[in-house]
Amino acid sequence: QLPSWFNEGFAQYFETSEHTAFLFDAKKSTFLSSALLQKDYSKLIDSASARQSYLNALYMIRTLNFGYPNTEPLHQIVGQLPKNLNNNSDLLLTPLGISFLDLYEDSKIKWQESFSFNAN
Repeated sequence: QLPSWFNEGFAQYFETSEHTAFLFDAKKSTFLSSALLQKDYSKLIDSASARQSYLNALYMIRTLNFGYPNTEPLHQIVGQLPKNLNNNSDLLLTPLGISFLDLYEDSKIKWQESFSFNAN
C-alpha cells in the first residue's frame, strides 16, 4: 500500500493538464504535521484538514519532482516500488536517497517561502 500523501498527491499531479513546478501559491495556512500527512485521508473527519492534506500532498509531489537533482524522480520511485511497501514513506523514497522527513521539511520550507513571497 502506498503512503496516502504519495498516492493522493501523485493522482492530483497527473490529473492536472500542465505539469509545472507549482501551479498554485501557498495559501494562508500552516503546513500540516508529518504525522497527519501520513494518515489515511479517507479517515480524516474534519473537512478542512482533509482539504489541507490533499493540497499539502500535491505540494510534496511537486517539491519531490522539481526540488531534487535526480532526473525524473517520480519515474524512479514508481519503477522501483518494493512489493511490501506497507505504507512506509521512507522505503518509498529509498531510490532517491532521501527520507520522508527530508521531503516533508523541504516542502514545508517551500510552502512558507511561497507564502512569504506572495505576502509582499
